Amino acid sequence: MLLGGGSFAYYEEQDEAGKLRIQEAFLDGIDVVRESKGMPEPLVDALDRVYDLIPASAGTVVFVDNYREESPSIYGGVPQSGVHSLTVLGNEGYWVGYDEKMQNPAWSAYRLYLAPNDPIGKRPSGFDVDSRTRSRVKSSDYTHSGYDRGHLAPNYGIARCYGREAQLETFLMSNITPQRPDLNRKIWRALEMRTAKRYTKRFDEVWIITGPIYFKPRHVSRLHEHPAVPDAFFKIVFEERPEGVRAEAFIMPQDVDGNEPLQPFLVSIDEIEALTHLDFCPALPQGAQAELEAEPAKRVW
Repeated sequence: MLLGGGSFAYYEEQDEAGKLRIQEAFLDGIDVVRESKGMPEPLVDALDRVYDLIPASAGTVVFVDNYREESPSIYGGVPQSGVHSLTVLGNEGYWVGYDEKMQNPAWSAYRLYLAPNDPIGKRPSGFDVDSRTRSRVKSSDYTHSGYDRGHLAPNYGIARCYGREAQLETFLMSNITPQRPDLNRKIWRALEMRTAKRYTKRFDEVWIITGPIYFKPRHVSRLHEHPAVPDAFFKIVFEERPEGVRAEAFIMPQDVDGNEPLQPFLVSIDEIEALTHLDFCPALPQGAQAELEAEPAKRVW
């Protein structure tokens, strides 16, 4: 399909390693075009469809046997903290593991799926204290701090899939962390929209876990002595397919300029676990969990 005439014959003559190298070269070329800024959305969609037809684009897919979802929002089971207990808060479209010590969510987990492209409700103008938390962080704790009130479970994706009430719950302060504007409004938002729009269109549904990272958790700075300021943020995306599950994971530091490509931020889940002391996918069989978490995705989906 992608190769014609003599090129196709050359491809067919290759062993599996040679075919993989050719596929990777095609994927590199498609990436250059589809990730170009200002590319029309219909063309990006078409390139995504071609991209997903090339076998090498799948990356590592791990077979998972005898696993059933414990939650409609969390893939692989509720993340476990190896440092101190977290308060697990269930909401309409997402779950949170809230860290009272840091006065921030340690993780937010949610599932996005292909939903009708109906208009979503108007973005709320304010943020609400979550009375289920002891710390009762307020929106005013962020005032004049230089940091945005950064969503973990996103306003747009949750509203599109789960409706107005679920959208309002994303504005609870238990879902908010301090993010620098260049991170929150640029590359972080771009990744959120990519998962909500492009991934659901291509894969039907994806599962996402996201949260803050503190490189020196005993020496964090705080906003008005309340929420701790993370050094970076992680996002893990799972996609199920008939033959198994695959994952891509990112770490983005606060000091990005926001215009970088996503590829350099790909990491393994193991790296995120080492930095956060969280255990992801504890409900998966040990072998599948280890394989899924060991290596970074080779490329951004």
